[in-house]
Amino acid sequence: MKKIFMKLIWGVISLSIIYFFSSCNDAGVINPVLKNSQWVRSYGGVNADALTFMDITNDGGSIITGYSISSSFGDNDVYAMKLDDKGNLIWANSFGSSANDQSSGVTQASDGYYIVAGQTNSFGATGFDIYVLKISPGGDVVWSVIYKAPNDDYAAGVIESAEGGFVITGYSNSFGSPGNTDIFLMKITNDGDVQWAKSFGGIENDYATCIRKTSNGYIVGGYTFSYTSTNDAFILNFNTNGTIIWSRIYSGFGDDRILAVEPSGNDFLAVGYTQSFGLTSEDMFILKMDNNGFLYSGTNGNPRTFGDSALQSDRAYSIVPTTDGGFFITGYVSSSPNSQHLVLLKLFGNMEYAWSKTYASTGNDAGNFIRRKDANYVITGNTFAPGSNDIYSLSIKDDGAACSASTNFTPLGGNPQVIEGPVTVIVNDVTSVFQKTGVTSQTGGSGFSTVTNCTSE
Repeated sequence: MKKIFMKLIWGVISLSIIYFFSSCNDAGVINPVLKNSQWVRSYGGVNADALTFMDITNDGGSIITGYSISSSFGDNDVYAMKLDDKGNLIWANSFGSSANDQSSGVTQASDGYYIVAGQTNSFGATGFDIYVLKISPGGDVVWSVIYKAPNDDYAAGVIESAEGGFVITGYSNSFGSPGNTDIFLMKITNDGDVQWAKSFGGIENDYATCIRKTSNGYIVGGYTFSYTSTNDAFILNFNTNGTIIWSRIYSGFGDDRILAVEPSGNDFLAVGYTQSFGLTSEDMFILKMDNNGFLYSGTNGNPRTFGDSALQSDRAYSIVPTTDGGFFITGYVSSSPNSQHLVLLKLFGNMEYAWSKTYASTGNDAGNFIRRKDANYVITGNTFAPGSNDIYSLSIKDDGAACSASTNFTPLGGNPQVIEGPVTVIVNDVTSVFQKTGVTSQTGGSGFSTVTNCTSE
């Protein structure tokens, strides 16, 4: 398997690659008493900084993680950054060692601490090992571990388990399976000990991109090459023990990938991108399914594709229910090969199109995550201006209004005929494959500063 992300990629193509290590949306709604303030801010250091995950914290602020070459430990270093409810930077710290350290997800535990999961080839690793840190509410390392395995292993997300401890998903080619690269789930305790780990896959390569907690377990999204001649959107639903409840693919005749899933009542929503259905370039791909994974199709505007008329790459990265029963989707649209814009798409509850906007900045931007915070929503993503890659965050109202300029945008939409069906997944117990090793992570300030574009109450 090719080594992915040995160096942080500069330029607009990073919008696509950075998200590969990002996790599914955990759009749990926090409802503190907050003012309806809006802001647009960017954060970063002197070099390239990549966002891989964002979520709302218990106090109504945000926790953001990613990796950066703005600090000085070696190659890429993991960072975690805490914002208050107005987007002000509270703290930002870097963690890692002498080689390449990357984060893919973060979750706030019920005790207020944070668990960050990613991958590293520091600490004497010969490839990439899973790298997990527990961080205090003030940004200090409590413990850090790696899980050594024979080959390359990558985390895609982490969530707190309802039974205590944490569940990490990702993909690995350490299992000796016929398909080379498989999805895995790993359950760890509050101290980082492995309770169980299982692999899931077919006869070819299978990848997880995200994980989300459900009422009775976990749902994982990604894509697979195991069942047809192209990559298919792939969703697996698990109980709390990591046993598959159902697994289904959603396919056209091109490249189809899930980048985020979101429970919505008794249903599930999924977004990503597709190059099937006669499309000559990638378009946003949006699905709604029941709790058994069956698509609601034929009516209610589902499934959907949306894209810019310029026939360039367009991707959906995140989805969240809105207060009126509809949905917000964010990602990017491209008006030309080197011009990408953060987009906000509003759908009604029946998945019919309502409206969409793009938001102006001085560079190329993507909305990687959207979260609801009281009456407002926070979008966080990556922005790429000449000479720098930074993190970008804006707060919007439920009508899409922000303190910065926006432009109404009318996408091209479609209702494709998606081939869907259950698939047989090979399951193996791989608990013994992951060997926990405590490591000493270097810790320091990230060197991040804040640029405020605008604020309003």
